[in-house]
Order: sequence, then C-alpha cells, then structure tokens
Amino acid sequence: MRIRQKNLFLTLWTLCLMLSAGALAQEKKYLQVHELPPQKFLLLVRYPQSVDCWLRLSGKIVHKSGRGYVKVPVKLRGRLQEHSWRFQILLDTGEVWVIRQVFRDGIFGTSKICQRKAGKGSLTLADMMLRPEDISMSFLYWTFEQEYAQETVSLMKCRVFRLKHPESPEWVKIWISMKYLFPVKVQWYRSAEDTTPYRELLFRGVKELRLPSAPKLKLGVIDSVKIYGDGWKTMLTFHEIEGDIVDEEHPPPKDLFEQILSSTSQTEDNKAGTPQVHQEKEVSKPAKE
Repeated sequence: MRIRQKNLFLTLWTLCLMLSAGALAQEKKYLQVHELPPQKFLLLVRYPQSVDCWLRLSGKIVHKSGRGYVKVPVKLRGRLQEHSWRFQILLDTGEVWVIRQVFRDGIFGTSKICQRKAGKGSLTLADMMLRPEDISMSFLYWTFEQEYAQETVSLMKCRVFRLKHPESPEWVKIWISMKYLFPVKVQWYRSAEDTTPYRELLFRGVKELRLPSAPKLKLGVIDSVKIYGDGWKTMLTFHEIEGDIVDEEHPPPKDLFEQILSSTSQTEDNKAGTPQVHQEKEVSKPAKE
C-alpha cells in the first residue's frame, strides 16, 4: 500500500515513534513522564517501545550555503524491531549507507557502514553537512550532566537536557517532547566553555500515520527537519512513504533493501529484509561512535 499526500513530509528520524492509540493513554503517559527523574525519563527515550515493521521513503535533501544551492533525491529503507532498527540510505549521487542501532548497547550499539561511495565529483552526505549519526541519534546515549527548565518547542512541551560525549569535550543540549518521547531540537557545542552552538537540528510538527495491517497502531511522523550552522542550512523532507507491520502473515518485501554488492548467495538475514553489508567497507566501529 502506497500513501501519497501533497503536504505530508516525513523525516528519517520519525520512524522510531510508535504511538499508543487513545488520547487518554497519551495523557496518562504524559503525566507520568512529566514527574520522572531525569535518568528514568531518558531511559524511556533511549529504549523506545516499537513494533516490528518495515518502511520505504522517497524525498529530497536541499542544501544552501555561500557556494550555492543544491537538491539531491534520497531514498530510505528501514526495518524496526523490538530491540533495534536498521536503515539503508541511498542518495541519487550513488552514495549508500547502512545505519544500525541496538538499543540495549547504547552508544556502543551504533554502527555506520558505507556500502558504496558517491560517484566521482558527486555530492555526499558530508558535503551537505549531514552525518550518519544524525540518523542513528547516537547523541541520545551520551552521558547525562544536567536538566534545564522545561520549554515549549514547535507547540510541544519538552524536557531539556545537557548530554556530554563520553570520549570528547563535545556536548549537546537536547529538547525532548514529553508526549512523543522524541527529540524536537538538538544543539551541538564543541567544548564545555562554548555558549554558542556550532550546529543545530530542529524538527517541526508531528503527524500520526496508521499501518495498513495494524490500523490501531500509529506511527508518529515529523513534518520536516532543518539542520543548520554558520553560513549553511540543510532541509530534509520526504514526500512518499509506504510500510507495514512484520509478522508471520505479513513478511517484509524481499526487495526492501537494495542490493549494492553482487553476491552468489543470499543470507538468512537478507531473506528476512536485512541489507547485505560488506564489512571491509566499514567506516567506523560501533565502539568508537
């Protein structure tokens, strides 16, 4: 089933938001998370309750800087499961990434693998100031330092935290929606002394999408996302989405993940809708994320 809507835009980061049905349950959950100690609240965000499902999205990345304006088509293929998720990102320039997050392993459960580099002279994610870490959201697992006063961002009430990278001076200030248990805004700082962020990410609005084979389940979707810094801005939007739950009666599409490297045999994981990954092309190991 393919869902098209002229004004519906979806971002990579919306896929982890599985929402309960019913406003009463949402209100009860909101009251509970409002009162939770910081560490317990962050546990809910770091270990999301999800169902097994697959998704395919198509959209575009628009990047503006002093050097001009560029627009690159992008596709996303994803599998969400109870304890992990995996995405394949395909740029029209030829670059392909596989990003994976195992929730229980935190920052050490994040992996990013480049399956194929962009064509010679073509734009890359890095050229458009995007990082695989933006998609894995590994910053959620950084060390908690303090909580600030609550704020409202994009009409959503948020708890605000300071999280520090465990192996460098870098830290983030992060706004997390109490209703959706999901980041709404993130600012990156290079050191403890910095008072001005060098990079900022902002989500705008949330919509709810029902999965065809499980209409009582809702997928929370962000309208758009903007990432910007000094002299540049990147917008990422998706105009087309399809997906469904995965169970014995509803297996994922066999062609869910595009095959980038030729192979004489298909692994069991690949048959179940998992992209083949050539480990020699790994860009960074999970423990160093």
